[in-house]
Amino acid sequence: MEATLSLERLQENLQRIQNSVLILPKSSAWGLLTSFPRELANGEVPHYFEADPYMRLLAQAWLSTQLEPNPDLDQLRSLMEAWLRPVLSWLDQLPSTLKPTEADIVALIAKSLFEQGQDRVAYAFLLLRARQHEPAQNAAVWPLVRRRTGQIVPWMEHKIIRALEKAFRAVGQPTDPAPRLAARIGERVLHLGQPVVELETIQDLVIEALLLEEQWRVARAYALYRARRAQERLEAALQAPLQLELLEVVEPNGSVTFWDGEELRARMHFAREGLDLNLSDSAIEAALRKSL
Repeated sequence: MEATLSLERLQENLQRIQNSVLILPKSSAWGLLTSFPRELANGEVPHYFEADPYMRLLAQAWLSTQLEPNPDLDQLRSLMEAWLRPVLSWLDQLPSTLKPTEADIVALIAKSLFEQGQDRVAYAFLLLRARQHEPAQNAAVWPLVRRRTGQIVPWMEHKIIRALEKAFRAVGQPTDPAPRLAARIGERVLHLGQPVVELETIQDLVIEALLLEEQWRVARAYALYRARRAQERLEAALQAPLQLELLEVVEPNGSVTFWDGEELRARMHFAREGLDLNLSDSAIEAALRKSL
């Protein structure tokens, strides 16, 4: 991080801004609204994904990095648009069957910040995200860990050490700090006081530990790796073969037949010719079948 904004100064600013009143327009007023996940309630009203919780974190992060006493809030609006628009555009390409987690979206926003050269804002944003995992009054026993698949596994510190070592190697730095950092992360997890901790929460705390040690490049590499893995998981699910169901159709004469969608797929293939679409045939068919 630039010498003009130390970790100590950043943490002081974050604490001050978190304790202050911050009033922002709704995301819809700024046009930062996407119809993801585009499901319908009662066949009419779409459920919207709103960027408001992320906007608040982003605004706090940006304000904490400003060295001027009176930052330009009009500038914040244009920056917010630049940071969030790529993420929202990407979400809009996903079918309603795919739902990224909150941690996925946080990772994608951090990636957008890094790609636009807003490293200081990204670090502040990720610290604020980690601070949402507040310690409990009384720490319990070591928690279990819930993977993304829902599988519950024991806490295994050696896996944290391996992930940290990989991040250090990615930027060409010695891996010596990994065991000490893993122990620090373990203490942080323990003091959450939760019987089961989400894997994504642990990953938030890994980034926090790296930032608090001023391992800026390692934290950046780890955050970008998280974003890439989130995109890969969602894209893999998008390309997964569609599990087709035979639909029961009542013919005009009262007889019952079963429709396998072959005619629909043929029509889709013809209609797609010459078009550069972001969605696969299976994703389009899944969406069309939901309307039947």
